[in-house]
Amino acid sequence: MSTDFSSGTQSVNETFDVDPVFQGLSPSSYSEVGSQASSAIPAAVFPRLHASFFDVFYPVLPFINPVRFHAELAQCPDSIPLQALSHAIAALGALASNELSGALEACYNQARTLLELCERQENGAALVDINTLQTYVLLSVYEFRQPNFARAWMTLGRAMRLAKIMGLDKKNPQPAVSLDQDLFITLPPPLLDPAQMEERRRTFWQIYILDTYAAMRTKSPPVFDGQVSVSLPCPCDLSNVTEVNNMPNLQQAFDTSKNVPFSSFAGAIIVVYIYRRCFDHAHTWFSEPSYSFWDTHYTIDKAILQCRNSIIAHLLNTSSPASKDILALILRMNLAGLEIKLHELAITKAEKDKLPTALITEAILRCQSAAMDIVESIRIGQRLTGGEMETFRQANLFYAKTMTKAIQAYMWMLNHLKNNAPTHINALRLLVSSMKELIDAKHLRPGLLEQVDAKVAEAERPKKRPFLPSTHSF
Repeated sequence: MSTDFSSGTQSVNETFDVDPVFQGLSPSSYSEVGSQASSAIPAAVFPRLHASFFDVFYPVLPFINPVRFHAELAQCPDSIPLQALSHAIAALGALASNELSGALEACYNQARTLLELCERQENGAALVDINTLQTYVLLSVYEFRQPNFARAWMTLGRAMRLAKIMGLDKKNPQPAVSLDQDLFITLPPPLLDPAQMEERRRTFWQIYILDTYAAMRTKSPPVFDGQVSVSLPCPCDLSNVTEVNNMPNLQQAFDTSKNVPFSSFAGAIIVVYIYRRCFDHAHTWFSEPSYSFWDTHYTIDKAILQCRNSIIAHLLNTSSPASKDILALILRMNLAGLEIKLHELAITKAEKDKLPTALITEAILRCQSAAMDIVESIRIGQRLTGGEMETFRQANLFYAKTMTKAIQAYMWMLNHLKNNAPTHINALRLLVSSMKELIDAKHLRPGLLEQVDAKVAEAERPKKRPFLPSTHSF
């Protein structure tokens, strides 16, 4: 049987099961819309694309108010910033649906075209439209999933700068552009209801999370560094917000005397904040000889334990069959990955300075416990079905690094804690098979899975007994 991948003449739409409405689309058909605001996608398809996004991505990216978005779309369908957001939402909706995947590239290209139109407007009004900012954020999410990291980082950079222009990094957002007409443009501060204010806060926090992700990838300082006074997201669904947000900010969140019902989105932000502190801890230790390593270590560890025991403890019990909060599951994985990183540093420091073995033993136990928590979370993820499973799969950007960290931890344990080798091998097999299923190959560290397979095979290979000459006594 011959398999020739280059001789076929079928188009992509003929080869795969693609909705017939996309059969007429080709790269040339949607590249011609460069200077136009019209879309190459039939209008009747957009409701399906939008529904796909809100079904699959909204549970882990809850920063766009679906009620507000659909209301504006009905009232102002020709708004360029709104159309840009519509196409960005549609692009991710197409990404989450095999049936609608033929619309992905056209929607992505059109969203970028419309953003360029927004940037070229002389009065700058489109740049301080929340729809424009949210479009940049969604395109960043999409582009971080692609191999071209530089493009995604530049798109996120625009989002971060625009958030600063709009004043979203402040407790009471006021557009910076209204302060000095020589700097930008002059616009009066918008009159916003509680739902609109909450949506802007959530948009900022989503940018904060992506800023952290990019900083860790590039090993560079995040843009939104230091104290952030913005209130954390409220616990109710964005489409149901009717009251002013009275949530604490990041620093106030660690006041355990107050029982605050943090949502999984707020919980994710809290964990990201601790991740930043651990990231700074790792880099400062290597660059400053007089750095107070153990003081910072125990401060960060205390924050982690506060999360586990009180602040977001209600979000970490994801083993219940009734739990459908995918963001809480990812939050649990990332908190465990953070623990591995922190105590991995402690092991390195203790060994380097020849400190008591009790410190190393405690750190190893914490790493073991955290790695087991990641494996258990993966098992829970494997039991998901339908839309929840698709949401978990599409959110792999936010836990791929954590799974890699768990693999590294179990590889270390397989080398150093041989008395429990079968447990470590089973965990590694689960992690490898899950990464192959959930993570795109282009986001895997080159050679990692092959290295794990080789190590597992070596550990399972029967050890040859040394030859001993036989003795006989008569």
